[in-house]
Amino acid sequence: RVKTCTYTVCKMVPEQRVKTCNYTVCKMVAETRVKQVPYCVCKPVHYTKTVRVPRCVATQVPYTVTRCVPRTICREVPVQVCCPVPCCN
Repeated sequence: RVKTCTYTVCKMVPEQRVKTCNYTVCKMVAETRVKQVPYCVCKPVHYTKTVRVPRCVATQVPYTVTRCVPRTICREVPVQVCCPVPCCN
């Protein structure tokens, strides 16, 4: 006597799948910035002034006055650049 039985065999088959992931790449970019800083420079200004001295005879007495005259000079100042958004890991 022979008895026939049906059965199912399961086996693993390799399968390749692709998954798409979005990501952001941050990179450092060199940037030059210029900042204008005004400051005052003192320089002497020479002029002659006539002064009358209360005497019988009027005489002229020259003298020198130093006056601070403002002048604006532009100078490059280094500025640090930082990424406001944290970069990806």
